[in-house]
Amino acid sequence: MKTIYIVTAGDYSDYRVNAIFSTKKNAEKYIEAFNWARRSKHSSKARIEEWSLDDFPIHKSIQVWVGKDGSIDPRFILKQINSHNSPGLGRFIKHGDRFSWYVETDDEQRAIKVASEKWSQIIALGIWGDEEKVRELV
Repeated sequence: MKTIYIVTAGDYSDYRVNAIFSTKKNAEKYIEAFNWARRSKHSSKARIEEWSLDDFPIHKSIQVWVGKDGSIDPRFILKQINSHNSPGLGRFIKHGDRFSWYVETDDEQRAIKVASEKWSQIIALGIWGDEEKVRELV
C-alpha cells in the first residue's frame, strides 16, 4: 500500500489540509517554508500526517438474535459491514424474550454457534435479562 504525506495545520474548527505529497522529503520542505512564513507565536505550525492510500479496512460482523428458549430465527441474522457495534451483547428486548449477540465474522454458521454458546452460558449462570453481567461474558 502506498503512503501519502498530508501537511496539516490548526486544531478543531481551524484544522485544515494545506498540501498532499507523495514523499516525506517534499512534505518536510513544504513545512519548513510554511513554518518560516508563519513564525508568529500565535500561528499554528504545520505537521505531517501519514496515510495509506486506498486503505479501507473492512470489518464484517453478524448480529444473531437468540430466544429465551435458545431458538434462532433466521429472519433475524443480520450481516453488517463496518458496524460500530463491538463483539458481544447487543441488547435484550424489553420483555426479555430474546437478546442479540454480535460476532465479528463473515461466517453465518460460526456466528450462530457463538451466539448459541453465549445463550448456554447465560442460562447456566442464571443471568438472563441482566445486561451488566451478560456484557462481562465477552
